[in-house]
Amino acid sequence: MRMREEKEQDIRAMLPFDGARQIKAPPSDALETFVSNMAQPELTKLEADIEELRKQNYDLEVQLRIVRGQLPRVQNAPERQLQDEVMRLGDQVTQLQSERVQFATALEESNTLAERLMAEKTTIKKEFNANLEELKDKLVKVTHESNENYRLYVDQKDHNVLLKADLDRIVAIGGRPSMDMSTATSDGNMSIMSERDKELMRLTSTVFQTKVDAEKKSRELQDELDKAKEQIGKRDDMIRQLLSKNSSTEKKVKEVENLLQQERSMYRTYMDRTDAPVRHSEEDGGVNRSGGDHLGLQSQIEELAERHLNVHDQRSISESVAQLYSSQADLPNASVRPDDSIMSTTYNNMSLSFAFNQIAVAGSGDIDQLARIADVLFKKLRATAGTLKAILGHANPHVVELEASIRELETSIHTSFVEGVGSVKKELDRLQTQLAKKKEEVSRLGEEVTQLQSERDRFATDLEKSNNLAERLMAEKHTIEREFDTELEELKDKLVKITRERDEKHRLHEELKDKLVKITRERDEKHRLHEELKDKLVKITRERDEKHHLHEELKGQNALLKEDLDRISAIAEQQVEQAVSEFTPAPSVVTTPAAVGWSIAKCAERLDRVDASANNIVQLLKGVGTLPVLPHTLETMMTFGRQARDDAYKCAKFLRAFDKENQSQNTIMSDKVRETLEKELKSINKVLKTTAENARRLNTK
Repeated sequence: MRMREEKEQDIRAMLPFDGARQIKAPPSDALETFVSNMAQPELTKLEADIEELRKQNYDLEVQLRIVRGQLPRVQNAPERQLQDEVMRLGDQVTQLQSERVQFATALEESNTLAERLMAEKTTIKKEFNANLEELKDKLVKVTHESNENYRLYVDQKDHNVLLKADLDRIVAIGGRPSMDMSTATSDGNMSIMSERDKELMRLTSTVFQTKVDAEKKSRELQDELDKAKEQIGKRDDMIRQLLSKNSSTEKKVKEVENLLQQERSMYRTYMDRTDAPVRHSEEDGGVNRSGGDHLGLQSQIEELAERHLNVHDQRSISESVAQLYSSQADLPNASVRPDDSIMSTTYNNMSLSFAFNQIAVAGSGDIDQLARIADVLFKKLRATAGTLKAILGHANPHVVELEASIRELETSIHTSFVEGVGSVKKELDRLQTQLAKKKEEVSRLGEEVTQLQSERDRFATDLEKSNNLAERLMAEKHTIEREFDTELEELKDKLVKITRERDEKHRLHEELKDKLVKITRERDEKHRLHEELKDKLVKITRERDEKHHLHEELKGQNALLKEDLDRISAIAEQQVEQAVSEFTPAPSVVTTPAAVGWSIAKCAERLDRVDASANNIVQLLKGVGTLPVLPHTLETMMTFGRQARDDAYKCAKFLRAFDKENQSQNTIMSDKVRETLEKELKSINKVLKTTAENARRLNTK
């Protein structure tokens, strides 16, 4: 039994009825505290009733779940314990689901907060950048204003240069003030002062006009100086451009010279290469002459070739070519393939073509001589071929092959020579033309540079003269400024002296006015004090009347409060008697729904009354707010609470009897009845929760 009570307490702790314990009541005044202390016994009883209603509500909820089939019917104590455990687990699941919803809501709020913070960060960053740009603009503006102020300061000093002409007149006028005695009257001093004032005003206007003229002239000089500086800057830019063009032209001239140097080096390389085949052919000829038995015919061919080729005293390219061919012929050797001589001839042809191409690239100036050498070479080769044909016969395949190779070689070399020579000549002509143009441009640019340098020197001389003139003018300006400042100080001293005399007379006049105003103020102050005394007397009389009226009202309120306390005491005694009679167990033998005297419709009606009572209590609490709770309001709320308690108790009693009858008759409640019961039980929970909150709040007050 004890374990069962502990389980019930745990389940009740999990049910949503303890929200009122966390509510903090607002501070109350003395009257509210007094009423709360008077209602303390009633509130304690009401809390006990609420706890009892909680137990009854728990039993009703268990019975409702049993009726709906969610829980098995209890037969013994273990099943009851198991049922309590199932209820507790269900409540825990509900609580965990609510916590999950809370966590999801908190996560969503945190994400929203993070997004808002990022947006604020972006906004702050933009504002920072905007403020930074604004500060930069302000800095530039302040710098510009500072420069402008300095320029105005310099201009103001420059303006004083032009005041020298007026200083003499100012000195003369200042030394002997104008005094026209013909205009003097009985107040002659005032006439003299007026003349001096007029003279000072005239001098001031003259000085101002002189300043304006000097400022205008200074602006004109500054504009002319800026224009001269701009022209000098343009000339300097032109000189720099011409110098850059001159440097680029010099670079191009150097490039052309480098190309010519490369052509000369390539020509020397070609000449070195043309001497090398002659030496190699001599060595190859000596080796081939030491052959086997077939060297007799070859020696005859060489002697015949030497007889036709030794026309010149010195060796030439044709001789080296003939020796190269004779070294590669090998006519009597039968083991040599017919293609060997053709391949060797083709190889020599390629070597000669390469040599002529190198000549073309090198750009030799003796191209015509090379052409003549080539013509002589091929004439000798054709003569040699004719001699061999006469010796060996027309049908000899080697002779035919030799003639074909000579023709092919001549055609190839001619083609390569003509193409190479033509391209080289065109390139040389183009380079020479370009070089001539560049030389002309260089000479022209040199003249322009010389001219611009002379102009720059002339402008530099003019600028130096203008600077010297400006320095001299500045020195004169400072001298005139000092003189002008001295004279101006003297005039200011005279003006101050005259002004001081005038102010002294004005001060005496103001003192007389102040004395008159002071006398008038004292008279007004006495009148004001008299009026204040009258007002204080009226105020004291009014306060005395108000205190008397408040005293009478307090007497009436005390009488009413005493009556309310008596009525509250009577009501409390009556409620105690009623509670004792209600909780006294009455003898009950019959436990059927008919014996209870209720029906389903009446139970639903009473549950609606419970809901209405709860709503009435809530509306009363809303109407009260933070004001002190009056006795009749507290009585009304307790009446609604008692009605809700009685109706819920009777409804629970009827449901127990109805459930017992259903168990005996093996019947099942309809879905509509179940829904109605569930709805009304939720309403009871709501009423109980609201009542507990109200009671806890009143108890706290």
